[in-house]
Amino acid sequence: MLGWALAPALASLAIVVQISLDVPRGEMLEREPKKTKTKRKSAATRSTPRPDAWKARGVEEVEQLRARWSERPFADEPTDPSFRRRHEALLRSVATRARAEVLRGERPTPMQIRPACHTIRCELELCGPKPMIDGIAALLPGVTVVDQPLWHELREIETVAKVSKRSGTAREDHVCRRWLVDFAIEGPAPKDLRMPDAEAAG
Repeated sequence: MLGWALAPALASLAIVVQISLDVPRGEMLEREPKKTKTKRKSAATRSTPRPDAWKARGVEEVEQLRARWSERPFADEPTDPSFRRRHEALLRSVATRARAEVLRGERPTPMQIRPACHTIRCELELCGPKPMIDGIAALLPGVTVVDQPLWHELREIETVAKVSKRSGTAREDHVCRRWLVDFAIEGPAPKDLRMPDAEAAG
């Protein structure tokens, strides 16, 4: 009885021994340590500024640019990409804030804002319902940065009447007005803009 039980056990043991002899032992390979992912810094925390990021210019540089270009046609003035981006966004903020002041809580009325900035000057064209555009025009001269005037120059210039795509004629209830501007304070934050009171300006 014992011999019958012992035979299978010996056979299993023989198989294990044979496998251990046939399979060569290789060196144990160490696992490579996991690479830690480096977090990419956001634009707000990046220490190195973008090459084209806006940097306020000194008074002397601004005066030199003004002396060189202020008497020449706006189209002749070269374009500084960082100045253009910063100040076109600023003019959009000025127009939007002025519209909110004119409407005083009413539903915003569609308005076309067309800024174009070069190196020291910008053009701003606004198109929309006549009462609203006229109200904004009355506010623009009084815009300040905290308590300092925003504009070195704000001069209205001729604009071309826009044609309605549907009718092919200029809309009588809409107007376009355009200004040439030069900033007394360059590149201020929109949060620092102050609008005059619409009722007082009107």
